[in-house]
Amino acid sequence: MQCDTKKPNNESYGFFEEFDYYEGIVKSAEKINSVVTNFILENPEEYDCDEIVKSCYYFLIHNTASTNESPHIICEQFKKIYNLLKYRTRTVDSVKHKNNDYAFMNYWLNDKLSDNNNDLPICVKGFYKELVKIDGEYFNIPTLEEKLYNMEKHDLENMKNLYELYNIKNKISTAISEENDTGKGASCST
Repeated sequence: MQCDTKKPNNESYGFFEEFDYYEGIVKSAEKINSVVTNFILENPEEYDCDEIVKSCYYFLIHNTASTNESPHIICEQFKKIYNLLKYRTRTVDSVKHKNNDYAFMNYWLNDKLSDNNNDLPICVKGFYKELVKIDGEYFNIPTLEEKLYNMEKHDLENMKNLYELYNIKNKISTAISEENDTGKGASCST
């Protein structure tokens, strides 16, 4: 599928300033590995009931992004991220934080929808439009859609590399901190 692409700008990298916060959100969201339904369908005509239409189960039965292995899981994970960021309490510079949230959601969707392929099987903005169509009451941040776009492959790879470097930095910082807390650190004094 051919999607309009755009080069990231400085704002697109803003979420790295709060990497630990966003990494926590990712860890929370990526624990979701199935679509939970509170109902059992017995007849095919039940597939169009409101509860199904407004859930990520929709992606399983309507095969919206058939080239992606798990659009329903991506949907559930994105709902978690969306909800956590939507209701995030902010102190100062809320416009900057909102833009960082949008940049993070755009990066995350590009990463998940790319599925390590050369081309995204579904456009980021198109995926979000499907979510809004499914449940516009839930997905109701009016400015988010205009902030979503497909990144060019090399730009996405650069952001993935930067994301991984931040992960490595955090692991090193945690190891050093734990080492210092237990007193096992090497002493520099003679």
